[in-house]
Amino acid sequence: MSPKFQLIVAPAFLVLALGIWFVFLRAAPLRTATGIIRSKTFAPAGEYVQYQPGTRQGFYTPTTIPTSEHFIIGIHVPGQPAELRYAANPTEAAGLRVGQQVRVEYQERGVPPIWNRVYVINLKRQD
Repeated sequence: MSPKFQLIVAPAFLVLALGIWFVFLRAAPLRTATGIIRSKTFAPAGEYVQYQPGTRQGFYTPTTIPTSEHFIIGIHVPGQPAELRYAANPTEAAGLRVGQQVRVEYQERGVPPIWNRVYVINLKRQD
């Protein structure tokens, strides 16, 4: 590999690494808002299959990974363009009902004009 090629490729990888850090790894502010539960949907226990990546030089079998039953809670938060979603276990979801006010802690990640995703960190009832 020539030094000239390395000088061209190194800055490209640096930009890629900085982009990954900015989108996924940087410290994002934890925001808190009050919202209203709009939906509560049950998702039964299931499983998904994970296939091993890469070249197949040996005998690889897919791995079956079980998922537990949970409820998908849809929360309307004023100022958010879409409904926020939170997966709650059945015990936690038993105390939540549609129309109830809740306090949501969330983080926004991404590159605002291109891609944006909201991660709900915590959900608490407003009593």
